[in-house]
Amino acid sequence: MAAAPALAGSVVAPTPDPTPVAPIQVQAPVYDWTGPYAGVYGGGLWGEQTATPPGATDTFDFATSYGGFAGYNVQSGSMVYGGEIAAGFYNGAPTGSPTDEFDYIGDAKLRLGYAMDNVLLYGFGGASTAHYSDPGAPDDWQLWGANFGAGVEFGVSENVVIGGEYIGRYLTGEDSGGTSYDNWLHGAQARISIRF
Repeated sequence: MAAAPALAGSVVAPTPDPTPVAPIQVQAPVYDWTGPYAGVYGGGLWGEQTATPPGATDTFDFATSYGGFAGYNVQSGSMVYGGEIAAGFYNGAPTGSPTDEFDYIGDAKLRLGYAMDNVLLYGFGGASTAHYSDPGAPDDWQLWGANFGAGVEFGVSENVVIGGEYIGRYLTGEDSGGTSYDNWLHGAQARISIRF
């Protein structure tokens, strides 16, 4: 039996439009601060020294400082924890004793920072030591104390970081004659490091 022809003017149901699909958004990678690093720093130090007895205070004029450092960071969310060791040299001397010198300065730091992608703001504190020489005596002795400061770092690539920091140090020690020397040193330094 033949099929009945479609009636003229019959209504044909419209074909529904396909459901729109939202485009997939690719999230930009977030900089990861976790891992070891090593680098160099350079800048300047200044400060003052008090000798007791007699209780006289002398100043350290601004002079160059430079050295190297190595450390390790661990990132958890936006917080970055780490430790760092550094060793370097300072070319300054008390204005009243221009032949005195720091043979070296060493630092051990604990760092705590806040990361905003490839920008890291941090503070630190720890222990410091230095070897001090007075060629005119002649005499030399070890200084011990603490460090503190703050800085900012920028991850310019996955492996290269640049930054700057302020560091303060309190170092004290005694020469062979029993005179105690209290030293306050302030520093501003630029840093560059390689992440591994």
